[in-house]
Amino acid sequence: YDLHTNGNGLFQSYQIVSSDGLTILSLNFTSNTFPNIFNPIDLWSNLSFLSSSSYVNVSSIIGIINTSALNLTQFPIVGSVTNFTVQDGRCSTPSPAPGSGQVPNMLGTIAYLGGGRSDTVQTTIISLRFSNDTVSDIGVSLSAPRYYIGTTYNANSGKFCGGRENGGIIDNTIDKIFYSNETIQKMSVTLSQSLAAALGGMGTASTGLLAGGANSLYQLTSGCHLYSHDLDQISYFAQFLQTPRYAPHNGVASQTAGYFWGGGSYAWGGIPVTNIEKTLYQSWATAPISLQVSNITYAQTTRASLSNSDSGYIVGGSTATPAESYWFSNIVSKMNFSTDVVSQLANALTEQLTCIDGCGSNVSGYIVGGDNPLSNFGGTTTVRKMPYNTEVISIIGATLPRNLADQGTTSNYGPGFVLK
Repeated sequence: YDLHTNGNGLFQSYQIVSSDGLTILSLNFTSNTFPNIFNPIDLWSNLSFLSSSSYVNVSSIIGIINTSALNLTQFPIVGSVTNFTVQDGRCSTPSPAPGSGQVPNMLGTIAYLGGGRSDTVQTTIISLRFSNDTVSDIGVSLSAPRYYIGTTYNANSGKFCGGRENGGIIDNTIDKIFYSNETIQKMSVTLSQSLAAALGGMGTASTGLLAGGANSLYQLTSGCHLYSHDLDQISYFAQFLQTPRYAPHNGVASQTAGYFWGGGSYAWGGIPVTNIEKTLYQSWATAPISLQVSNITYAQTTRASLSNSDSGYIVGGSTATPAESYWFSNIVSKMNFSTDVVSQLANALTEQLTCIDGCGSNVSGYIVGGDNPLSNFGGTTTVRKMPYNTEVISIIGATLPRNLADQGTTSNYGPGFVLK
């Protein structure tokens, strides 16, 4: 696709170009249709193309309902937009309930796994494509080998933030991956302090958040960073979390809020933290606020996190006290975002895992790499998939190109910036 602006950062037109170079869809917007905090992948996602490049299926378009601002008359349209609900000037189609057996239109196409550890700490970046469950090296690397990386992302780019380098050094670097051409750039902006295992994976199209983690002295922190995806700028708030925690592999996120769930009471272990905190995205306009919303009888550390717009999931990790006494479990926990209530799924992992990471679309979550009791903390190559409509986890055919654990993940899907 080609993106054109009017020189002031406002999107003026959005074109989708077929593989044979023909423009098959041109969406033209008036200069005041929407502010530049939106991006077109948020507004026009999941377009599917028929075999002929002169036809476009728009049955699953997501965007602003403003037909006067669009020029589609020159193209034959297949399908129709139905059952939209409007929210904040945007619209969306409803998704089937988890466990219903129905599959919604897929939103989100790809995730990127950065760094991690195997026999050594890694710099490479691996792609995972949701449409066909394929995995590959993309030929670019982080600026330094790191694991326990916090991430924040929107539909255009992902940011790998901080982490632990070789020799135990804690980092403050931010590397940005551009999804459109799969290039990476070390940013001039950095975290306000070096951090490992900061909780991210939540936010809106314009703003992401990282909270907690351990500093260069291995002390837990309560602060948070707000990352402006539009400006590549950071704001830091020293007091944010009610309970500092060390919880690698991000939090879970709904369309309106992020959740800080589980983790340990000190770096690389400790007593599992059983309270869950929640931050509403609307509070980020001033000083962001995090409040305790739930308490659970067990907590998971060094675990994977998955989210769609309805529910968040925490997979595997330690539930022991202290965590380092036994790192592994097969537990899958689920939060219903409408009630903030956590339950344990009957469909558990088929083996105990730890140091795993999660990513996915609105249709399925993926659990990648990690350690099992036999891997001697050298990582594994296994990729597991959990369709949200069945909540059953299985191993897919594709494997990671090398053993990996404790990597960071970014994706072009997130409930806060791609509406269901």
